[in-house]
Amino acid sequence: MFPAYGFGMSLIPSLSLLEDVCHAWRLPGIVVCGFDRNRVETVVFGQRDLEAKLPMSPDTRFPLASITKTFTADLLLRAADEGRVEPDVPIIGQLPGFALADPEATARMTPRDAACHFSGLPPHTWSWVFGDRPRQTFIRERLPHLASAGPFREKHRYSNLMYAVLGRLIETGTGPVWEEALERDILRPLGLCNTGVLSESWAGPSLVARPYADGDRPRKIPPFVARREHLIAPASEMIGTMPDLAKWGRTLLKLSPGDERWHPHNEISGEGTDGDRPREFGALHYGLGWRVDHAGESMRVWHSGQCSGYSLLLSLTPETGTGHAYACNRSGAVGALHALDFWNKTGKEIEWAAPPPPGPSADSGRFVPAGPKALPHGSFVNPGYGNLEIGAGSHGWIAYQNAGPVPVEVDSQGGLSFKLPVYGVRFEIRSDGDGLRIPFQRGQAPIRFTPR
Repeated sequence: MFPAYGFGMSLIPSLSLLEDVCHAWRLPGIVVCGFDRNRVETVVFGQRDLEAKLPMSPDTRFPLASITKTFTADLLLRAADEGRVEPDVPIIGQLPGFALADPEATARMTPRDAACHFSGLPPHTWSWVFGDRPRQTFIRERLPHLASAGPFREKHRYSNLMYAVLGRLIETGTGPVWEEALERDILRPLGLCNTGVLSESWAGPSLVARPYADGDRPRKIPPFVARREHLIAPASEMIGTMPDLAKWGRTLLKLSPGDERWHPHNEISGEGTDGDRPREFGALHYGLGWRVDHAGESMRVWHSGQCSGYSLLLSLTPETGTGHAYACNRSGAVGALHALDFWNKTGKEIEWAAPPPPGPSADSGRFVPAGPKALPHGSFVNPGYGNLEIGAGSHGWIAYQNAGPVPVEVDSQGGLSFKLPVYGVRFEIRSDGDGLRIPFQRGQAPIRFTPR
């Protein structure tokens, strides 16, 4: 095991430690960059493509997922410094057509509230993954119909959609779309040549790590859905290498440890965000595009990135001027990256339990194609979730937004359901008079679709 970092000492874990972590967590491969204000060190282990036996390398690219929020928060603060956005003035006065289902949030929510996840809005993930509306249209037409999970400013509720709103606000303040502002103001000036925004063909280049789900052995899964200028891009749609992410981190380490983006704005509790984060890091808060806790006596500012087939972590210690960027090509492994980060920042090993392999699929043998008589045929719509169509041939099918058609299936109790493509997530279809209800959002009321 290597010692805690310090002047003249290594900033990265030993290869043997990475090997241990990869075996314990069943990671296909991992890339780690350690950096301070003067240097960057990189270590890799494992493979970016198990089937093709292609090794990880410093040039391997990963979707950055929610680490994208750190870039959007920076663009927001740049616009504020230039007087083009007012972070503490209600959004409704700065973004024409902005509205939420909660009238108080509509009237009072500021860009800072949105950046700190204080809107009251739950994820509403399946309203946008297969999105069939551009950012501006979705915000104007569908966002006002998405129900809140609780009162405005009651507590931290993580919302990718509010970062889409911030991206749109940045666009109205600067002229270029968010993607062009990102390239112009951050990527090009910092020389982040291997970083960009996802498009439909993002998974094609050979240097992109292949995505894997967990299991006794990592299971290769299809690349997730992405589109150029996707409405959610300001929240989660960047791709890059860990050396580039280290360059970004080094730029941020030039800021004061008291910078406003790292000021704890609200406490994160009770919602499972990064539930594998070791308790040794203490209380968790959200700042302006960053999560905030402590490693020993020093403040740790960080953001994870988790998406289908990938886990990432960017972690900075502003007081010591050091940081780390981690990426692996397996879902649900951010706990392993936090454990590595604790070692890197304190020199202490912590106890962590690698996740057990998943049990047999709940779908196994339970579902068969639904006959046409079992189906409520037709076209349906929800003002926040868009269009859904159910049809029948020899068997029933369903098409939702840009997904499908996929089979409608029936279980032994006669219950109807469908499984979304790529992600394999199953949802019930419940009849409701002449309409349908689909429980897209766990813990929230099912989404009601009415005939068109």
